[in-house]
Amino acid sequence: METSATTESASTYPASSLRLVESVATTPKEKTQHPENGTYTLSELMALEIPDPEFIVDRLLSEGQNAILAGRPGIGKTLLAIQLAIHIAAGKDILGRKVKRPYKVLFVDCENGIAVIKSRLGKQLTGSQLSNSEQQLVNDNFIYTATDNGDLKFLSLSDDKGFTTLNNYIDKYKPEVVILDCLGRVFTKKETDEEQIKFFVNELEKCCKKNTSIKSILLLHHVTKMNWDDMPSLLHEPQSYINHIRGNGRLLDFIPQRMAIAEERSKVGQEDIDKHFYVVNGICRNGVSPLILRHDDESLNFEVHDDGDLIADNLYGGCSQQRAVYDYVKMYFPAGFRFGQVDELKKSNGKKMFQKATITAALQKAKGAKLLIQHPDKFYDWPK
Repeated sequence: METSATTESASTYPASSLRLVESVATTPKEKTQHPENGTYTLSELMALEIPDPEFIVDRLLSEGQNAILAGRPGIGKTLLAIQLAIHIAAGKDILGRKVKRPYKVLFVDCENGIAVIKSRLGKQLTGSQLSNSEQQLVNDNFIYTATDNGDLKFLSLSDDKGFTTLNNYIDKYKPEVVILDCLGRVFTKKETDEEQIKFFVNELEKCCKKNTSIKSILLLHHVTKMNWDDMPSLLHEPQSYINHIRGNGRLLDFIPQRMAIAEERSKVGQEDIDKHFYVVNGICRNGVSPLILRHDDESLNFEVHDDGDLIADNLYGGCSQQRAVYDYVKMYFPAGFRFGQVDELKKSNGKKMFQKATITAALQKAKGAKLLIQHPDKFYDWPK
């Protein structure tokens, strides 16, 4: 990108044709539609009714696709993963994103230890403000285990024995979402060795196929060590940032959802105030929409940032036309609007003021960052 192009591709990728190809490979429904020899004419292929993969967390984590969440040491990967685990187990929306339903979640702790996780989990549960029924769902659906003792003691996913151990554990407890913290602790071979990485990814896929309860495995991982000030912007250049995830490129080739968390800063206003914020963004075949967050030191949870100007400045980056859409609707539709009202706007020469794709991208980003609210009747409104 240009920075704007990369950000837009992160939120709209892929084209429907790529989505069709992936769905043919991954969705269970289409298996009943296969010809016996697995060969289609063009008309047969295009006649298939194949749904897109469904989100576990809207525009963040999808069913049927494994994922990586990477970041530098100490950035908050584990805290975000615990927060995700709580909300996914409860079926409770998180950071303005819809959680489809309650899922059974297995958190495999490979580096923190039970005392650290217990302390963090207690604070994050309190900060999540769960209802009694949601608390009960977390009690029923959240499973924790560590690799320093128990059934997964000294787990190594670098050989067949380790994957057999993991398969047996998953078969016993039937989790739907597995969070592995972190990859570097259980993959003990060279992360730059292409053959070893291919073995790992292939065995991970076999694990998911063998254990039909699994909807997604989320791997926490690190980015390469370098001067952090020299890292590209995760918000505006997600592809460039994701390329810094540690290990051989094959890891990124075969993990469909590639995300990261980073701390960034922005100069805001005439005073040139230096503001820090957190970004979650990435590249995914089913689409990832960036989050601009702040961290609450008391609850240890992340929250959607509430500085509207900072969010808009950074959300749209170099996407001047998308920013123009946002500024226009904010100024001229203070009581809310519908998509068609914006789509029908015309310049003095009679041409449309904004392209439909530009409007869609601008509103999607604003909605994802909670700058806009979309009601069930498709009416857009502003947060109170």
